[in-house]
Amino acid sequence: MSEKGLVEGRAGNLRRVLTYLIIAVVLFGGGYATRTYTSKTRSATVSLSTRVLTVTSSNATQSISASGTIEPATQENVNFSVAGTVSQVMVTAGETVQAGQTLASLVTAPLAEAVAQAEANLAGVQAKLASDQAASSSSAQISADEANITAASDNLATAQANLGDATLTSPSSGVI
Repeated sequence: MSEKGLVEGRAGNLRRVLTYLIIAVVLFGGGYATRTYTSKTRSATVSLSTRVLTVTSSNATQSISASGTIEPATQENVNFSVAGTVSQVMVTAGETVQAGQTLASLVTAPLAEAVAQAEANLAGVQAKLASDQAASSSSAQISADEANITAASDNLATAQANLGDATLTSPSSGVI
């Protein structure tokens, strides 16, 4: 071999070795850079801290203060429709009641006596009519007896209604 061929062969080998060396440095540098970057990312993830907190429950209250007048949405006045003496009051102020609930009652003895008296009066005028009809009394007398029966029937109905009205009931649900 000539000297020129020998120099060219060595130069070619040198180029090849340099090329491999550059490739090895690039690969090594890339691997090193990748490892360094990955370890920084992992260390950032691992460095997150965790806190454990104890949870308790409680009631929250809130109060509001205001001044003014409170009025009910509806108000009803209740009274006995018949005169008498109150015998019993079944509710107190501030108590909640339902519609139809008994609130108070009257002494019923005088009202029951009035019913018995009206029944007796009706029976008496009916007996008078029967007697006058049997005696063939005048038509004016028969008409008067029939009018007395109508009046006695009305009195009995009123006495019975009064006895029924001896109980005072709530017309609607609400607070007394």
